[in-house]
Amino acid sequence: MKQAEQFFFKAMLRGWVFMGQRTGANEITVDKEGFSNFFFMDVDKGAFLLHDRWIVGADGRSVGTTMIWCLDSPNALVWFMSYGGQYEKKAIPLVKMALRRSYGLRNFYGGRGSQQTKFKGMLYLNTPKTPRFDNFSGLERVLVDSTGQSLGFHRYHGMSLI
Repeated sequence: MKQAEQFFFKAMLRGWVFMGQRTGANEITVDKEGFSNFFFMDVDKGAFLLHDRWIVGADGRSVGTTMIWCLDSPNALVWFMSYGGQYEKKAIPLVKMALRRSYGLRNFYGGRGSQQTKFKGMLYLNTPKTPRFDNFSGLERVLVDSTGQSLGFHRYHGMSLI
């Protein structure tokens, strides 16, 4: 599972949180159901495929699933994460920053951002109940730092399937 965890960080840094120009392997596509899809494959350290799939409703609520397959075994889904919630648009840059930071440091906090990050008067908080890659759940939130007013949240959970 350690190889799958390291692959997760590498792939997720190229997904939704990616800051550069999207070309080829970094592209996010939208399917006919309206879901955004990001695929990433790596054969350097084990053969893995990640698929991150999410949708944002008209009211701003979103839901998604991230899955990792081991390509060395036919159709071997080895890990998944589900997440859902809602953020105000102004909170999204902070969420992306928190995720990029934990992925870049290769610290697994339930597949989300580090436990606390501040940016432009906002506070990102992540409270994983179990932060292990093989079994995790938790809640992330963004608050106005000075008042504690909620700017949104996501609940998440996931686990290894092997």
